[in-house]
Amino acid sequence: MQRTRIFALLLALCLCLGAAVNAQAADWSEEYYRANDYTNEMSDAQIDDIDQLCIEFVTKYHLDLALLALSPEDYDGISLEDAARNYYASCGFGYGETKDGFVFCYDAENGTALIVPIGAAEGVVPERYLDFIAESAADMREKHGVWGVMYAACKHLTNFMEEPERFTPRGSGSAESTEPAAAAPDQSAAQEQPEAPDQPRPSLTNKPAWFPADPQSFAYFHDENAPRVVDGADIFTDAEEKSMEARITELRRELRRDIVICTDVSSYGLSHMEYADDFYDYHGYGYGDEREGFCLFICMEEGNRGFWTSGRGTDSMSLQTETVANALDDVLIEYLADQRYGEGAANWIENIAGLYRKGIPFAPDWYPDRGEEIRRFHDDSAPRVYDEAELFTQEELDALEARAAELKRQYGFDVAILGTYAPSGVNRWDFARTYYERMGYGTGDGYDGFLVAVFRESDGSVSYGGTLALGGAAARMSDVAEKRLDDHLRDRLSRGAGGAAASCLDEIGHMLKTGRVPRTTGSWIGTGIWGVLLGSIFGLIALGKAKRNMKTVQMKENADTYLVKGSLRVNNLRDDYIRTSTTRRHHPRERSSGGGSSSGRSSYSSSHRSSSGAMHSGSGRRF
Repeated sequence: MQRTRIFALLLALCLCLGAAVNAQAADWSEEYYRANDYTNEMSDAQIDDIDQLCIEFVTKYHLDLALLALSPEDYDGISLEDAARNYYASCGFGYGETKDGFVFCYDAENGTALIVPIGAAEGVVPERYLDFIAESAADMREKHGVWGVMYAACKHLTNFMEEPERFTPRGSGSAESTEPAAAAPDQSAAQEQPEAPDQPRPSLTNKPAWFPADPQSFAYFHDENAPRVVDGADIFTDAEEKSMEARITELRRELRRDIVICTDVSSYGLSHMEYADDFYDYHGYGYGDEREGFCLFICMEEGNRGFWTSGRGTDSMSLQTETVANALDDVLIEYLADQRYGEGAANWIENIAGLYRKGIPFAPDWYPDRGEEIRRFHDDSAPRVYDEAELFTQEELDALEARAAELKRQYGFDVAILGTYAPSGVNRWDFARTYYERMGYGTGDGYDGFLVAVFRESDGSVSYGGTLALGGAAARMSDVAEKRLDDHLRDRLSRGAGGAAASCLDEIGHMLKTGRVPRTTGSWIGTGIWGVLLGSIFGLIALGKAKRNMKTVQMKENADTYLVKGSLRVNNLRDDYIRTSTTRRHHPRERSSGGGSSSGRSSYSSSHRSSSGAMHSGSGRRF
């Protein structure tokens, strides 16, 4: 009998995770993501976007919302509704003691969908409108994929909760009336198009004062004098606000890009992304025809605290890659989680300015500005050890400088050491090569030399480094020698960056003298282990052959005549398990503990359309 993947997985959850479900918070649990995609079409960022919408829904309406996309083989043998209910129950979804909420289930292969009310959610939304939500959401698959299906389901349900009287069937309670109520005399809700991720939103009932009455007819404008720091949540001091305004004014003149910060005590039912996009669009911000700039929105609403950085314009959006967004958000979330709002906002301003200047976040001064051409030169007086990540002691710096100078005198190749923070948004070896070229290193016309780079990671650890051979030095270092140099360096980093770098310089000297780099201790040990493994394999093969040649014991009649009377005893037997193992399968993905700075990953969008129709990028987190 064929077993379904989803049924087996949900049964395992019931048995293995029952204790965790029973221990959840009294109202509702955030232990699992509320969107799960068995089709594997959605990215992590898209799943985060849907999850954020679900969290906002349960926070505002005290009804849970979970979504599941799957294929027929995932629920073979049970109905789509049963699969939806099992998913909802097994993951511990639901608000309050009766687990109130909705679960949306979509069969991506057949294109069918349904939304099931649970507990007190039953009767909140008319059955006909639930069918409308399911059908309209399923229609989004062709244009927007599984993400569009889930997004439309969330937004349709949210629209109803915001304005139930607009969508309630006429003559509610009468079997004769099945048409959704009209928003206007000549327009029924059933005729409305679902709100796609890149389509304008319908107007809000509880909207901010600055939100236009008709976004579709909004005319863009530029307001040079509008404040660039709008602290509606009053989380900055007057001095902080004044200082940030002055700094932004300077940067706008220098960069020809806008930088905006706004805070509020509510998002008015908008997502953080929507609020940031709309605030920027409707206040006259931005430079040029594309309204280039960034806007940071900090939401201080209880149960909905978080931030979103919205980018607008081709240049700004191209700079805000997912890697860059995560790096910037990693820094900002630490300030906000510690309630150092003014410091965090001021730091964010400088990081955005650096991103515009250099093209990558947190770039050091020596890194070239965007568009700047690197002109090669020789600088014999420049220090050959540069330690911006504070990896070496003063004694180690002096020793490395002396050893590098000695190698240059002895072999004619320049040697330099870079201790730096791992860069974001650029390949670390391109980063190191740029440093070598910018600092005037290298001998002769080919700027020949070696660069030893050691990187401090974002978590403070020092576990990565390597060696570059540049110019004519590249001909002296084979691929094998390069690998062994890197292996030597990384093997020794755990015992200190200074000692590892010094050892690497010694190995470079050995290579220049003998033409080779000795193998690491670890590689010798590895070779020994492989020898043992191969020996064991051949031994097992020989043992198998010997066993096949052994004679099998045959039964013999009257064999009991050979027994000595009283010498045979039969004891009780039992099975003793000398080793057991447990395998756990988690469904859906577990949240990172802490959710804020510890998650290490932002909700991210490389391109989406705001309610005004403008394109934005963005990223954000909760705290």
